[in-house]
Amino acid sequence: MNRVVKRIFVRREFLLLIFIAVVIILIGFRSDYFLTLKNLDGLLANSSVAIIMAAGMTILFVSGGFDLSTGNHLSFIGILLGILLGNGVPLPAAIVICLIMGMIDGLIIGALVSKFRMEPFIVTLGAMYIFRGVAFLAGNSSKVKATLTTPSFSGFQESFLKISQGRLFSIETINYYMLVIVIIFTLFLAKNAFFRKNFYVGGNESSARLAGIKVDFLKIFNYTLVSFMVAVAAILRTSRLGVASATSGGESLGMTIIAGTIVGGASLRGGSGSIIGSMLGIFLIMLINNGITILGINPVYSQIAVGLILLVSVLIDEVAKKPGFRSRK
Repeated sequence: MNRVVKRIFVRREFLLLIFIAVVIILIGFRSDYFLTLKNLDGLLANSSVAIIMAAGMTILFVSGGFDLSTGNHLSFIGILLGILLGNGVPLPAAIVICLIMGMIDGLIIGALVSKFRMEPFIVTLGAMYIFRGVAFLAGNSSKVKATLTTPSFSGFQESFLKISQGRLFSIETINYYMLVIVIIFTLFLAKNAFFRKNFYVGGNESSARLAGIKVDFLKIFNYTLVSFMVAVAAILRTSRLGVASATSGGESLGMTIIAGTIVGGASLRGGSGSIIGSMLGIFLIMLINNGITILGINPVYSQIAVGLILLVSVLIDEVAKKPGFRSRK
């Protein structure tokens, strides 16, 4: 019993919950607005988009993969959706096209990394700039509800807006989508044999190949999955806000997803990670950003705080992996 309790207390998820509770209490004492239902509901809804994308990113991290492009990819898919709906493409067809485009993008990235042995950092860095450029070019070239400074689309049909707008028990609908996705991906990573192979690939790719695991296929699948989840998030976000913009995601969102996933326990070296941990890591970052904004503190301090949390998280992982660390517990 004591061993079980000890394992719970040293888990990253438990430590993150404690840290989140402390941050909430500290900021709550300084601001009467922070702990209001309106603010917390909005905070959770804003976090949901990043958490949905992080579900796929976590699995990619576990396998030893990496993707810098998710933020700008979200912007690109949002612009594509705006163009399709603005030109009268039926809603179901527009959604399917965006999901397929997301998967094609991921398939190409995965093939470059896996088949051509290109560095994930370089491939996804290039993709990040390509998605941003194409989002602006496509938006500016369209004559439907686009502004020339920052391409953006609005005035969507009511049936599309109903997908993510609205509330159930005073909680925004997008939060329920996020919760369902987190549960499904958690079960996949914990129970499904195919998804469990990612731990072996991330832990030791050479041994995984010798064991008969189709490593290249798994990597391509993971990059495709990440891009598919980006498309899902782009559709839900556009529906919730009622607007799609070429700057709606950007590098900032992409880095938040990466940082939150690492803070949640995923390793850049692969072999570790959890969906719940990533969810809590992203929520912690969003919580800090929200609190600093409400308190009227210079937003630069938010970046410093997130950077310190990220460094401490990586340091803890590195120390824990040192030979003899477990034996000293």
